[in-house]
Amino acid sequence: MRSLRGRLTTFMMLFFTISAIVLALLQPALVAKAMTVDPSFGYDVIGSLWNSEGRNFVVGEPFRSPSNCGTALSITAALGATQNGTCPCSGAIYSSNLSTLIVGASFVSTFLTTNDTWYTFTFASTSLSPNTVYYFVIYVGAGALPQFGRVDRDLGGSGSWNYYTLSSWPSSLSLSTDYYEYSIFVNYTATGKDTLPPTYSLPNPSYSSTAAGQTCVLSCRWTDDVAVSMVFESNNASGSWSYNNSVALTSGWANFTVTLPSRTGAVVSYYWIANDTSNNWNTSMPIQTLTTTTIPEFSNILILSLAFIALIVAFIAFKRRKPENFKP
Repeated sequence: MRSLRGRLTTFMMLFFTISAIVLALLQPALVAKAMTVDPSFGYDVIGSLWNSEGRNFVVGEPFRSPSNCGTALSITAALGATQNGTCPCSGAIYSSNLSTLIVGASFVSTFLTTNDTWYTFTFASTSLSPNTVYYFVIYVGAGALPQFGRVDRDLGGSGSWNYYTLSSWPSSLSLSTDYYEYSIFVNYTATGKDTLPPTYSLPNPSYSSTAAGQTCVLSCRWTDDVAVSMVFESNNASGSWSYNNSVALTSGWANFTVTLPSRTGAVVSYYWIANDTSNNWNTSMPIQTLTTTTIPEFSNILILSLAFIALIVAFIAFKRRKPENFKP
């Protein structure tokens, strides 16, 4: 008779084989839900942070072109100002080290407002190589702007900046790194086929709690050179494996809430599967696990806290007690 471990190994191999077959059969149906996105790459989110950059400055950030990148058409940035006014603005694409100008838009008088929004600067159609790092830059001049212009941004990027007074783009630039994620992206025409699957990164730990019987959030961040389509999460918290969670997103965090088993010491396994808009698939491996634990009930914590306080009070009272033969 085979050992229990041998049976479990055979069962798990059979389960993953069947799961792979089922997922392959389901993929056409799942792809039908895929979101379509405009072809662009960069940071297409209006950043929540900004400060008064001033006037006559350049900011930028390097971005890697997608595998289906063909011809660049325009560059877009989220701009604003501390007061409404006009100033010359433009955008350009440089090589990854800012030593070579690839293409630049014309410098145009732009009306900036206190309500930050997207501004697009067009340039001559320019071929870009796939899977190549390019530096996107934006210029905000002085002009008739009463106060200061700004480019929206978030923390955590590899952006840079410097003061420049420009009327056309120079052959090279020198910028100082400030580690912001600037709201800049480039529109392009797609060519060929996207062959790169989405990629993932896991926080450590990738779960929010291990308390038995409680809810737990499982987290995984997904990105793609073009756009993520769907993310699926599978776990065996209920006692059997199931694809019980899915979310549609272009990139970002896929957070799923599950209820952990009520007994302590239970091992819960989980993983994610994602595809992109070109139906390239990827799986987060190895499989992640967590072990459920107990937490003290609130009433027990309260009782212990009160007992500790009472002990301290008693100790203080004992130290202050006068001896029986004490005479002033």
